[in-house]
Amino acid sequence: MRIQCQKCKYQNEKKALFCAECGEYLEDTTLKRDELFLGLFLILFITGLLVLMGVSLSQTFTKVSPFKHSNSEKQQTPISIESLKKKLNTIENKDTFESTQEYDTRKINFIKSIAPLNIGTLSMSTYDADKEELSYTLVLNKGFETYIDSQVDTNKSFIIPMKREIARKIFSKEKTTTLYGKAKGKNIFDFFIWVENRKFYISHYFNKNIKRIFSTQSKLIGTYIWEDHVNMKKKKWREAIDYCHDLTLDNANNWKLPKKEELRQLYKNNHKYKLTHQLSNFYWSSTTDAFNGSGAWGIYFNEGFDNVVNKNKRCYVRCVRGRE
Repeated sequence: MRIQCQKCKYQNEKKALFCAECGEYLEDTTLKRDELFLGLFLILFITGLLVLMGVSLSQTFTKVSPFKHSNSEKQQTPISIESLKKKLNTIENKDTFESTQEYDTRKINFIKSIAPLNIGTLSMSTYDADKEELSYTLVLNKGFETYIDSQVDTNKSFIIPMKREIARKIFSKEKTTTLYGKAKGKNIFDFFIWVENRKFYISHYFNKNIKRIFSTQSKLIGTYIWEDHVNMKKKKWREAIDYCHDLTLDNANNWKLPKKEELRQLYKNNHKYKLTHQLSNFYWSSTTDAFNGSGAWGIYFNEGFDNVVNKNKRCYVRCVRGRE
């Protein structure tokens, strides 16, 4: 390998110190290239170490505290439980050529796309700065509290570890903050608090104690919630009255046999919302015939006309309840 003179461009022997053509001192550029490569290697090596240390620190932080923060993002307007359930009713029913797994996947993906829920409020009781522990209480919003296991006392204080800098950001101005929940799937939520356009996630007893929220056994149609599951058998009129009165479905026990007008409204609205389990047969109403006490009104759902049927005859039943 030869060394080029920077002045006259003459190619000299590698070991030469001066140019044989013009006598100029020769600089060894090979050495400079080696130094450059070594410097770049050291920079990359140190950068890799710093990245690994950063990952290790973040993992340690996650283990120490039940809170973690996400990247900055725009805060979404939360919705209520009832608004979420109403949105779920807009999902198209499973079609003939769609498998159960495909339908469930489509439904879960729709759930994930919906804005966070306003779950309730989290209030700081005390904070121990030495132990870095927060004592707090929860107040759940109406609608969500019915889905938490009754054995869980949300009025008592809970203690969780929380770093001082996080606690200061959340509770320095107000002792109460809003708790949000983002649906990840059927009855699985990420619970978090908004702080400076970041989500601080809190993991506690919620998901393991949460009851059924995304119901497949009832459906909101119009202004009423209707029973909608496969277990529909024929009953006499009095049996139908008692069945609805004793029914507990989707954490609700205020079901009743619908009046004739309510059943008529269901028939009119059903073409738009479509009950999952629908039978084109005669359904009982709670309305007794004014001229014949032994008969009661009902509606044929295949054609939509009503009729009076003897109460001892067995017909189909679909219970109803008002919106919460």
